[in-house]
Amino acid sequence: MNRNYTARGLRLNRLFHGSVDPEEGSPGRGVDNFACDIPSPDLTPDWFMKLRSPLALLFLAALAIRAAAATALYVLYGEAGFMINDSAEYLGLATRGGPQNQFMPAYLLFLQAHFALFGPSVVWPILSQLIVDSGTCLVVARFAGCIAPRLALPAGWFFAINPVQITMATLILTETVFVFACALTLWAIVHWLRTPGWTAAGLIGAATGFGIAVRAMLVPWTLVLPLVLVFVAVAARRFDRFVLGHAVLAALLAFAIQTPVLLANHERFGGWGLTAQGGDYAMGWLVPLVLEAKDGTPHGEGARMMAERFADVFDPGNHANPFDRSRAMTRAAFDTLGELGPEAIVKAWTYGAAINLLSPAVILATPVRALPRTGFYDTPGDSKLGKIVAFLFRNDNPAYAWVLLIAGLGTLTCRVIQLCGAWRWLRVGTSGNRFLLASGLLCLAWIVFVLAINGPVASAKYRAPIEPALAILFAFGWSRRPLMDDRSPPPSADL
Repeated sequence: MNRNYTARGLRLNRLFHGSVDPEEGSPGRGVDNFACDIPSPDLTPDWFMKLRSPLALLFLAALAIRAAAATALYVLYGEAGFMINDSAEYLGLATRGGPQNQFMPAYLLFLQAHFALFGPSVVWPILSQLIVDSGTCLVVARFAGCIAPRLALPAGWFFAINPVQITMATLILTETVFVFACALTLWAIVHWLRTPGWTAAGLIGAATGFGIAVRAMLVPWTLVLPLVLVFVAVAARRFDRFVLGHAVLAALLAFAIQTPVLLANHERFGGWGLTAQGGDYAMGWLVPLVLEAKDGTPHGEGARMMAERFADVFDPGNHANPFDRSRAMTRAAFDTLGELGPEAIVKAWTYGAAINLLSPAVILATPVRALPRTGFYDTPGDSKLGKIVAFLFRNDNPAYAWVLLIAGLGTLTCRVIQLCGAWRWLRVGTSGNRFLLASGLLCLAWIVFVLAINGPVASAKYRAPIEPALAILFAFGWSRRPLMDDRSPPPSADL
């Protein structure tokens, strides 16, 4: 029980110990003199006081927003409201169980645990995703607080009302769990930068390893993780003889967590690898989209051309195991990219990055996706730019077009604020606060990495991993208070 004596305690004392004024013979001040002199304890329970903390309110508000969105989807569409293109494949693999080589196991285990405990309904994993994503809001707030304490709540609240996160949390996809792992990784790196140590380095490795177990997309990041840690330590002027050891430990731990997956795949399929999805991705998406950027060939037609040209490579019977097939397809894809030339590759990656950054997440929400219209990749156009213009301004569903345009303006406004935030962040960092400079370069490097990995494959959901960094950029851009100008790291990340 909280024993702090407060004005509220005095008011309670007056309420319970009031009396009739003996001199007036009638109700007077309603206060017993003896009672007024002895303050009463605040009877508010500790758990209630904790709920009133800024972080608790942030978590509860984020959870309420996501729960309201999920409830509306369930009322309108039933469990189908939580489904999108890839959802059926995840659910099928989780329901059947057994060996598979297309996805990393963490999200499938997440689904299987819910099915084992509560039955086959997708409502239960969705409820858990709402909680996980609300928890990510707290991670983002603490991540921002490690950089500059006053940014913690603005960044956390931006993340809480972010349409990307709300939409992804209500769909059966890996994004919610993966973004939690990404935010945890970035927070761990900044925490290590502020207070270097072996434990902090271990936290970086554990968080990164967890992220890889959800999606193999983090493997390239982990390969360069030692360089990233050395770079930010040098930028912050915190490099010492232990930094290299910390960096190597983090990377080795992240990869060591994947050992069971590697061994299981070798035992079951006869090949070494985490997933056998890379070849299909390179041949079915990267090459056709670069071809489209080069000469306007529609994505579907380009994918069919690649399948016909490399029929022998596509045929599983020509390979000893699925991982050999994936590597052969990847080699053929990169040979084809070389034939298409660097200009087409740069153009495709630029279009992809622009769409990933500027496409509004609301178009992924079930009510908007349910509107009949021609999909972006099926929209006719002489070039990629022509296709974008046709999709925005000559869409065959005017209602969908208006939603897209209005939401797109909101997204563009956020990007302008975040661009201002990046400029302010780096300006202060280059003015002497080396910790701010290093943390800003880390976030920008993360954004560039995610955009580069996604390449020409474009959708609002593919930018979800960079949303924690974008939330902090928004907080920097939105804040009108002067930035801290001291030349040392912030003394504490506590709120």
